[in-house]
Amino acid sequence: MEADEAGLPRAMAFVRGGGEAAGLTGERLGELDLVVEELFVNVARYAGAGTVELRYTVPAAGVVEVEVADDGRAFDPLARAEPDLELPLEARPVGGLGIFLVRRLTQSLRYSRDGGWNRILFRVAAGGS
Repeated sequence: MEADEAGLPRAMAFVRGGGEAAGLTGERLGELDLVVEELFVNVARYAGAGTVELRYTVPAAGVVEVEVADDGRAFDPLARAEPDLELPLEARPVGGLGIFLVRRLTQSLRYSRDGGWNRILFRVAAGGS
C-alpha cells in the first residue's frame, strides 16, 4: 500500500485480522493496534517511503508475527538507545518514546535492511511480555 497516513485504518484492520486469527483478545489486540500504528505512522511521516508492505503469520495458537516493510531511507529504530525516563521532561531529547513502547509491547522485535527495504519483524503473543 502507499506509505501515507490515510492508509492507517486499512493497515490496522489487516493486522488485527491476523491477531484475531491467532486468538488474541482484548488488551493484547489493543497492544497490537498500538504497535502497528506507531510503526506505520513513523514510516508514513519520516521514512521517505513510497510503499509499505504488511504481512502476518500465525506460527502457533496465541501468537502473531508481523512484518512492516518500507522502501524508504535506511533507518534502524532499534539502534537508538532507550530514553532515560528518569530525566526531567525538559531535559529529554525529542523522539524515541514510540519505539520504546513498541519494545515493551512485543515479545520479539528485529530490524533488517534487505534489497532497499527496511523490515521490522515483531511478535505479539496472548501471554504478553
